[in-house]
Amino acid sequence: MEIDNFKENLKLSRKQRELKHWTKRYDIALKNFETAPIIDDKHRIEEIRSHIENFKEKYPFYAVLLNLIETESNKDSLRSRIVQEIISYLEIAHQKGGEFFIKKGNYLYKSKKIYSTEIKSIRKDLNAMLYYAFTINDFQQKTTSKIDSITKKELIKVPKIPYKKPGRKPFSENDLVALKYLIIHKFYISEMPLHPDSNFESIGDFQTKISEKENVNKHSFKNSFNKIADENLETFCKKNPQLIKQLKQSKALINYPKCIEFINRFATD
Repeated sequence: MEIDNFKENLKLSRKQRELKHWTKRYDIALKNFETAPIIDDKHRIEEIRSHIENFKEKYPFYAVLLNLIETESNKDSLRSRIVQEIISYLEIAHQKGGEFFIKKGNYLYKSKKIYSTEIKSIRKDLNAMLYYAFTINDFQQKTTSKIDSITKKELIKVPKIPYKKPGRKPFSENDLVALKYLIIHKFYISEMPLHPDSNFESIGDFQTKISEKENVNKHSFKNSFNKIADENLETFCKKNPQLIKQLKQSKALINYPKCIEFINRFATD
């Protein structure tokens, strides 16, 4: 049987072999913890968050993987997209001295990756990477559900009418631009700064080009982008109907059908 499998693999291209290999690895890793209970212990969650930050520094694609698990509801599509991210990452490492931009704190630095070392490392870490990512996503969804439930009860008890200062917009221009690009990144990951096929060389390059393109202050845009990125995107959209309304009216997402479908879920008119 092993000989037959070996012969079959020889007929496949390198890319097909990689796809088969990492799909199998993904399925094995998922089976190891898919029946595990959702963790609700705050100390354990903080420990998991620490592991996640370490993986984000170690593997540039891990932030994309976390985003996919948060946003992609179709299991087959999720598996396919995660596998493709791993393969795309290794494709750059396969190039001699493949370079990546790694974010650590407030700084970006170049890191050269060696294919043989990286493939062994990912094989070893994949189970933990997926476990921590799925666990933190389950915890966040559970927490968000509780917050939404409490918020709804409070709104029923004490309806609030927002106060608007005369002559001022009911929304922040920087928040509007930041929200636009965070929604684009949610569905079109190739436009993310750290994606292999990205038009941006780094996060700093992304912030500079977008602030110039949208005619907003770079530092204010950066602050708005980070503020919204630190919050659950769907929760933020629910809490900011004016931004959603303005984003819809501006037709800024007309070339991104998935994004339009997403904001329509939160439109109030």
